[in-house]
Amino acid sequence: MQNFDFYYDWLVKIRNIRVETLVCIDRYLKLKPKKKSNAMKTKELLMLMIMSLSLIFISCENDISGSVIDTSDDSDDIEEPIDNDEPEIDPLLVGSWKLDPTQGSLAVGPSANDLSWWSITNQDIELRSCIYDDLYILAEDGTFENDLGDATWLEPWQEGVDEEGCGAPVAPHDGAEAGVWSADGGIVTVSGSGVFLGLAKVHNTGEDGNPSNDTIEYEYTLLDNDQILEVRISGWLGDNPDATWFYRFTNQLDAGSDDGNTDDGNTDDGNNSSGNTEVTGTWTLDPTEGSLAVGPSATDLSWWSISAADVETRSCLYDDLYIFNEDGSFENDLGDATWLEPWQGVDPEACGQPVAPHDGTTIGDWTVDAETVTVSGSGIYLGLAKVHNGGEDGDPVDDTINYNFSISDDGTIMEVTIDGWNPDLPEATWFFRFLRQ
Repeated sequence: MQNFDFYYDWLVKIRNIRVETLVCIDRYLKLKPKKKSNAMKTKELLMLMIMSLSLIFISCENDISGSVIDTSDDSDDIEEPIDNDEPEIDPLLVGSWKLDPTQGSLAVGPSANDLSWWSITNQDIELRSCIYDDLYILAEDGTFENDLGDATWLEPWQEGVDEEGCGAPVAPHDGAEAGVWSADGGIVTVSGSGVFLGLAKVHNTGEDGNPSNDTIEYEYTLLDNDQILEVRISGWLGDNPDATWFYRFTNQLDAGSDDGNTDDGNTDDGNNSSGNTEVTGTWTLDPTEGSLAVGPSATDLSWWSISAADVETRSCLYDDLYIFNEDGSFENDLGDATWLEPWQGVDPEACGQPVAPHDGTTIGDWTVDAETVTVSGSGIYLGLAKVHNGGEDGDPVDDTINYNFSISDDGTIMEVTIDGWNPDLPEATWFFRFLRQ
């Protein structure tokens, strides 16, 4: 700003001599000093030419910012631009968020569309339960808080920590100081000593918990009626700037009394499908990484987990509806296309017109018993049509399939697992995550 003031004042002074310059030039031309030497004439003309250059500079004044400069006042009266910009606040982000305690809610990979390096399992979530109760609070006034409670997940990069595990939060990542947040164009920014989303160590230039200017930027998207927040951050791996950490959060709604139970006015006798309002309704597969996965056990889904790119490729599967009616009937509404595989006579696998009997034309039945949901009927299934309790050929015994299930506290997410389909490894498990519509 000082350099601007200096040159601006200089231009104003040049303008002030504009009249004198013009008069001088005019007088010189009228006198036509023939008696002077050529050297003197040349020197005088050169000086007048230099003075006249000021006119060229002054002609630019009226073009600066499209405004006219008033030189009748002293240059000290020139007003500097006022920055009225205030941090943008996305009202949909306002609230308290927790990491989603489901498989795939923490993941990392070489790019935003490939999180294959590591993805959290149910077993890891149980081990890291102290991070899954941490609160990330984005207040309406633009302040941000990490409420970590008495314990959070610690790692050896933190002072005094030899092994990763749950423990008392370590400064500055201990939630003691509030920060600020803003959101603009799909980027949410948090600033302040020790403030972060997801993992304290990860920032835009490293994994040491020490971001430049105590500021971290994350890409974000909102899903499921703005109740699910997905966050990605890159730049932390110098050799691969596209490498990405992924976090999935759930909005902590004020649901009144939180006693761990749902009081819907119905008595769940363990086998009455129409009485279980948790399951009743329409569901779709959750269109996020990790919503389809498979592995050697329910707590180890390391064989394969769907990526964001695969979700997009299989978009025809992710718009299929799984409908649990109150009267105990069940429907697969597949629309005009679903995901087809070679066991159905399609090669290669791709989106296509549903193939009977897995074409949604049959209305089946459903029941629940404790943590098991059972669907029955020709071509009836959850998640993937091929998988049942005796194989992966889409032909279950008695057209009946049993799944283990659990539903999130807010009733919006249902996780389903099924085993028994691999005769060589009965514990091998397919995992599906659904969203209530």
